[in-house]
Amino acid sequence: MDDHIPDNVSFPDSFCAEHLSQSHWDMVVIGAGVAGTSFAIRAARQHRHVLLVDSAPFPREKVCGGCLNARAQRQLSELGLLEDLHRRGAVTIDTMKIRIGRQDVAWRIPDMLSVRRSTLDALLAHEAMKCGASFYHSVRASLIPCLSPSSEGTRKVLLKHEKTNESAIVSADFVVVAAGLSRSPLPREESWSCHTEADSRIGVHCLISRDSVSPLEMELGCDDREMLLMCVGEHGYAGICETDGNKIDIAAAIDPKAIRRVGSISKVVAQIVRPQSHRLAECLEQQTWLATPKLTRFSFDLARNRVFLLGDATGYVEPFTGEGMSWAMMAAKKLWEITQSIQKLESSHSQERDWNLWNQQQCKTKRSVSRWVSRRARNTQSAKWVITALDWFPAFRNRIIMKATQ
Repeated sequence: MDDHIPDNVSFPDSFCAEHLSQSHWDMVVIGAGVAGTSFAIRAARQHRHVLLVDSAPFPREKVCGGCLNARAQRQLSELGLLEDLHRRGAVTIDTMKIRIGRQDVAWRIPDMLSVRRSTLDALLAHEAMKCGASFYHSVRASLIPCLSPSSEGTRKVLLKHEKTNESAIVSADFVVVAAGLSRSPLPREESWSCHTEADSRIGVHCLISRDSVSPLEMELGCDDREMLLMCVGEHGYAGICETDGNKIDIAAAIDPKAIRRVGSISKVVAQIVRPQSHRLAECLEQQTWLATPKLTRFSFDLARNRVFLLGDATGYVEPFTGEGMSWAMMAAKKLWEITQSIQKLESSHSQERDWNLWNQQQCKTKRSVSRWVSRRARNTQSAKWVITALDWFPAFRNRIIMKATQ
């Protein structure tokens, strides 16, 4: 077992179709990322009968910068897992260096934690299992269409094991879809509409061994392992920092049009990094990258017919310093508070309305700073003026940093 997986954690490949079909679940949670597992933990601790599934084999990496800001750390502390992350090698980040061409600034930031998603998600999934949730990975879930409110007050989900092709249909009082940007479990027949911004960037990610880049430390000026280096270029920006397991985490938001022009993700990221380090750029050109669909999108309906969207499935704004994970955990807590009272068909409508309203408000407030920062980073000349101005007005700069990282 890899050293970044929590001690004594196993994620069995078994899939008992008969048991799953014959059980009635209080809730089915589709997606075992930060949002889905946080919700499952809270529900299982209150003795709900929870089924948690994910289509990927566990443990697995995901496209993510892996930085946990203060909000995310508070949520993990509430769940009793923050110290576990420290014990498993999460790296404290207290400085952010931004480089645009030859111009750079270094700012102190409130402490963030850098952690691999394989470490964090395995820890959360393990905790959900400890609390009583049933967890199955390598299982693809699809909601069975419900074009009118169910007379039984339940929803049905088709599960298919990716390795054995076994399948089962399960029923639940309600379903939480936390399956990421693609929202693939949602049935087309129910018209879950979503708007994706035409100029949205995509997220890409890779991990490389720290030993392979150690000669670059002096060249990059980031020999301090507690630093997050942000490289801003014409076609996007890339964040580089150390993470657990003696790895360097590289996450970028890049223009998909540039990929078509240049020929590959690796070449686009290399172009962004090359002004800082030719050797690192050459190293990144040899890596295998994970990628997301377009990032910036908005969902119009977030709850309907006893189905609730959670996490990235609700919509997303291009990130800058790991805000997505804090939003996901905060939303999981709020959704649990809203859904606790769902028992009968007639009681679900007010919760669905409350969830839609809460998310609308969050889009207006919590994500505004990230939207502003990402837009400024679209133009390198504009970005240079912004960081220069922020250095001239440190009080305003500190306010922006606090909003973005807290």
